Amino acid sequence: MQADALSQKSKKDYETGKITVEEALKAFDEVNNIK
Repeated sequence: MQADALSQKSKKDYETGKITVEEALKAFDEVNNIK
């Protein structure tokens, strides 16, 4: 559940341009490692 929330937040931040592609990919990698 927490991982999904983090993924959604990262995706939203990426879409709004608040974070770079590298940061988005890093966040998604961290989420995948949690599962």
